[in-house]
Amino acid sequence: MQSKSPETDLFVAILMQAYRDLVTPVTKTGVSQIERDKSLSLLTDRTGPYAVHRRNLCDLIGWDEEAFRKRNTGMLNGTEEFPNLNGEPTPAIKERHERGVAEIRQEWVARRNRIKWPTKLLAGAIVAEQRLATRCN
Repeated sequence: MQSKSPETDLFVAILMQAYRDLVTPVTKTGVSQIERDKSLSLLTDRTGPYAVHRRNLCDLIGWDEEAFRKRNTGMLNGTEEFPNLNGEPTPAIKERHERGVAEIRQEWVARRNRIKWPTKLLAGAIVAEQRLATRCN
């Protein structure tokens, strides 16, 4: 595929780096957990600042943002394979990629299984905390 501009190449590179960070095992000398968490948010969030950023990048390069997000979530859910972007990888690179994929799929399951607090319950807790703070002052 012929790229349209240097800017397009840059925006594609941002998304591809997020993908690489996602499937690279977390190590002290490599990808940090924070980088991986940000990559996961950029590639999968439905709402919020990372979703807006992904949407903007995809719009600028002419990609279908929702199809891109669904492809990423499909890979995380195990319904699609994570491609190895290293061409013909060595056994060590292939093993590192497979380890990274296993790690991020575990994190994805953990993220999806987190308790989601109902909005009314959270709002009530915030109001109660504000009242308590007012009484203490």
